[in-house]
Amino acid sequence: LAYFIGDAVDGLDLSAFHARYEKDGPRNQPFHPAMMVKVLLYGYATGVFSSRKIARKLPLKPEYVQTLLKA
Repeated sequence: LAYFIGDAVDGLDLSAFHARYEKDGPRNQPFHPAMMVKVLLYGYATGVFSSRKIARKLPLKPEYVQTLLKA
């Protein structure tokens, strides 16, 4: 599932996310937009809908880390 979501997000056009931060440079973009989309989609696909619960699971679940490494 992690690889499927990673490949699916890699195929998306995320220029709208990048455009918002282009004028101020990368310092205002603490996390890569593709990484955030992957984590949210993986959380939703596994039944975790709360962003706080997703954040708590990040360091504990290797599936989440696997998703992030492909960002």
